[in-house]
Amino acid sequence: MIAGDFGLDESGATGINTWITAGTALVAHFLGRVVDRVGRRKGLIIAVGELPLHPC
Repeated sequence: MIAGDFGLDESGATGINTWITAGTALVAHFLGRVVDRVGRRKGLIIAVGELPLHPC
């Protein structure tokens, strides 16, 4: 299990999964508005183009 590699117990892994899911939903909500305004192609370019700007 990947959680064991990072030294997480079950509740820690569940917490991280919850935050990732909530963040994905939030980003999808706002990115959907951007795509509605600029179009599907430009929205995809914006979404993929900004990925390298976020540190891990």
